[in-house]
Amino acid sequence: MKHTKTWVLVADAGSARVLEQSSPKEGLTLVEGLEHQLPKSSDMVRDSLPRTFDSVGPGRHAIAPKHDPHRAEKKNFAKELAHTLDVGLSKKAYDHLIIIAPPQMIGDLRPELSDAVRSHLKQELLLDLASAPISEIAKRLAEARPA
Repeated sequence: MKHTKTWVLVADAGSARVLEQSSPKEGLTLVEGLEHQLPKSSDMVRDSLPRTFDSVGPGRHAIAPKHDPHRAEKKNFAKELAHTLDVGLSKKAYDHLIIIAPPQMIGDLRPELSDAVRSHLKQELLLDLASAPISEIAKRLAEARPA
């Protein structure tokens, strides 16, 4: 009987790791090289906003950015993760996929997933376990699996 490999993507808006399970009875192991980290907000934006003068009077005020650079970076992070899953699938590194992430991260990730990756997606868990130990992730997976 062929063993199926399951990848478990555990992510939040700032970090992600891919774990692998060869069968439901085996434990999870970290897939080396598939850990991602989003840069800190302070590394992405300037210390201060640009300033401008009022059109009338001596007042000055900051110019608010037209977009939130941190939010844009989170969406780019989701694209990067989707690409990682595509590459893994093309290399036949996994047969099934489980994603564990908070709702906003799942919302950012879903539209980025290719149809091929979506066809291998077996389960989504709306949990924030990105910093949890592997033993806790394994426990939550076991609780969530249908009997």
